[in-house]
Amino acid sequence: MTGRARQPAADSTAGDSEAALGRRKEFARFSDEESGLLGDLRGLFEREAPAVDNAFYSPLERHEELMTLFGDPEMTSRLKRVQRDYLVSLTSGEYGLKYAASRSRIGKVHE
Repeated sequence: MTGRARQPAADSTAGDSEAALGRRKEFARFSDEESGLLGDLRGLFEREAPAVDNAFYSPLERHEELMTLFGDPEMTSRLKRVQRDYLVSLTSGEYGLKYAASRSRIGKVHE
């Protein structure tokens, strides 16, 4: 490791064109069929997302030290809502430039 900051790829998602996004989908073998299958799961994700959030956050909430990182209970509620919205959005059925830009923003937040 050289200690230098990692540089984003020249074709990062934020500047993607439809063609570049198409190449990424082709590389991942993500077709209209997969898009439709994910869309078919939307109802399931909407029903189960709160349980997934609780399963993720409940163990964290038992540790006071971790909860100080989240701030107040309102922040924890917002984080749960954002996580729930994220999970449901995975099944939107629309995976174009707007979706890719959203995923790119989420990735940058977690770097």
